[in-house]
Amino acid sequence: MPGPNPIRSNIQEQIYEILKEDIVNGKLEPGKQMKELELVDRFQVSRSPIREALRRLCGDGLLVIKPNCGIYVNVFTPKYINDLLEMRSLLESHGMEQLIGIKLDEETRQELVSLRQRMQDALDHGASLQEHMDLDMLLHQLIVSFNHNEFMAEVAQKISLISKTMQRISLSSGNRAEESQLEHLEIIDHLLAGQVQKAIKCNQVHLFHTQVRVEEEMSRSLSK
Repeated sequence: MPGPNPIRSNIQEQIYEILKEDIVNGKLEPGKQMKELELVDRFQVSRSPIREALRRLCGDGLLVIKPNCGIYVNVFTPKYINDLLEMRSLLESHGMEQLIGIKLDEETRQELVSLRQRMQDALDHGASLQEHMDLDMLLHQLIVSFNHNEFMAEVAQKISLISKTMQRISLSSGNRAEESQLEHLEIIDHLLAGQVQKAIKCNQVHLFHTQVRVEEEMSRSLSK
C-alpha cells in the first residue's frame, strides 16, 4: 500500500515538489533542520535525489545552508523581508505606471472586473486561506505582467516562491486575509477608474502591511 507521499517516476522532481509545498504551506516551519536520513526514511529513496531536491530548494531561497550545521528552512530576517517586498514594490509600481495616460484595453478591464468580483465573493462567503492566497497571487501577477518585460517577469518568477511563503505567513495572521482583500479591491477600483498613482500608493501601503505582519509572525515564531 502506498504511503502518504508515493514516489513513482522522476524521484528527485517529486521530492522537490513535495518539500516545496510543505515549506510554502507551513508544514515545515522556519528554522526546521532538513536531515537527510529523516528524508531518506520518509521517501524510501537513496540520498542522491534527496540532496538534489535540497540543492534546488536552496536555490529557490526556501532553504539555507549553515556551514558546519546543516540545511534549514529559511528564517526571514527583517532585512530579507524588506528587500524582497521592496523588489516587489518596484516591479509592481513600474507595471502600473505603464497604464498612466492610456485607456485600459477591454481584455485587461474584464480581467480586473472578474478578479474584483471573485475577491468580493471571497469576502462575502468566508473563503479559505488557500482561496485568498490564490486570488492574491493572481492580482499581483497581473500587475507585474503590465510591464511587458521578460527580464522583469524572470525576476518576479525567481522570487515567487518566497513571496508565496511570506503571503501565507501574512494572511494566516488574525484577520489579515480579509484586510488584504479589501486593499486589493481598492487597488483594482483605482485602476478601473484610471487613477493609477492612487493604485500605486495603495499597493505600496498594502505591501507595507504585509511586511509588518510577516515580521510580527516571524518574531513570534522565533520566541516560542
